[in-house]
Amino acid sequence: MARLNSIITGLIVLTISVLLTPFPCLAVVRGDVELLKIVAMKHKSNFESILTWKGEAFEVRTSTQGDWYDYLMKNKCTFAYDRLQRAVRWNKEPQENHCINHGEPQIDILANYNSEMFKGQYYYKYNGYEQPDKSVVYGLVINSSRAASGWQEHGLDPRYLFNEPAGNTVYERLVLMYNNPNDESPFEYYVKREGNLVKLELSRDEGRRTHNMVFDLSKGGNIVENYNKTPTAENIRKYEYEEKSGIWVLKSYKWINSSHRKNGEVSKSTRTINWSNSVVNVPFEEDEFSLEKLGVKHGDKISDHRINKGYIYEGVLAEVPSEPESLMGKQLPQTDSFGITLSAKSTDGKIILLCFWDMKQRSARQCVRELANRTDELKQKGVISILIHASPADPNALKEWMTKFKISSPCGTIKGNAIKVETFRNKWGVRGLPWLILTDEKNTVHAEGFGVNELDERIAELIKR
Repeated sequence: MARLNSIITGLIVLTISVLLTPFPCLAVVRGDVELLKIVAMKHKSNFESILTWKGEAFEVRTSTQGDWYDYLMKNKCTFAYDRLQRAVRWNKEPQENHCINHGEPQIDILANYNSEMFKGQYYYKYNGYEQPDKSVVYGLVINSSRAASGWQEHGLDPRYLFNEPAGNTVYERLVLMYNNPNDESPFEYYVKREGNLVKLELSRDEGRRTHNMVFDLSKGGNIVENYNKTPTAENIRKYEYEEKSGIWVLKSYKWINSSHRKNGEVSKSTRTINWSNSVVNVPFEEDEFSLEKLGVKHGDKISDHRINKGYIYEGVLAEVPSEPESLMGKQLPQTDSFGITLSAKSTDGKIILLCFWDMKQRSARQCVRELANRTDELKQKGVISILIHASPADPNALKEWMTKFKISSPCGTIKGNAIKVETFRNKWGVRGLPWLILTDEKNTVHAEGFGVNELDERIAELIKR
């Protein structure tokens, strides 16, 4: 009987512990979860201290598949990054670029990924294309940064490499796990500290899928090792850093990926980057992020997706709609165009929270689900929560997803083609997704573009006034 009582008592204690933990029952958490917050803050502090960064890099890529495919590319690179201007540029000078496919050498494309730049909300790619007569024709492609965000992986964008392979920043990812690791599939993780190293080990599908990360608190809280393994693939990333002006920046990066095919072949890809001559937080010249610095010349062909037109560059680009303007301190625009009507009676004395999101983006889905988990809490604080799906979507698929995850907040949509969607986003000052806007009780915008982890702080500012 005493043994039975002991077991019952243990079960009660375990149940209470689970109920009180800040994590949902989907996840099994072990170790010191407070380390997630410590690493997140350390990483954020170091990353946001980098106002400017420029230097040189040497990149090598390889890829092999069985004994029939062999690829090698080497590049020299100069790069510049300015956080305040929201700009980054890298110019690659190909050193070697060849491929053998089924024993046959392929045509060398020496200008592959020659120059790229993100500036504001736009992405610029300047390439040379080899013609049949061996001459090279150069051209510039301009697109929205949202449409081209995947190219960051192929370039030398420090914003991406510092946070790889998270879709958002390391800080946001760790804070999200700390506050609400409610993923869309069961998982468990273990976090521990060994000296200055913090190790985060994640496991899914009963251990068939693992993802381990190691952070170094003595080097800005940055990732030093990132390891993924599935039943058919293994992915390893290793990072080294150097200190410049009291800030830790990348010194080397190595990525190895192995995949096992059904026919027994092994596909292997590698990428290494070594940085040199790094200079941090030194002001740039005014033309650092100009098209000329990118390499564009008069007479080059321009494929301008901002206006869906092509033309020849003669020193200036075609005019496009202005960039999104901030709504801070302004009255919230009418939401009728999204299919949501807010009456004066329903919003009188209420704080309004708008979340622009995209069902296709994981970070946006997580944001919406976290807001849904806090619906009752927000109502008690006098907050009206509204969702705006800011990309074209199948209405049935959107409704099905919201029903599956019990999203009760009203959800409007931006309808129309890509140009109309961009116009609406500009009108509402949306610079990325998810995008949160918070008003005061008089419908005046108090905060915009902040993370969901900052919501309590923003609401508290309004309540104190």
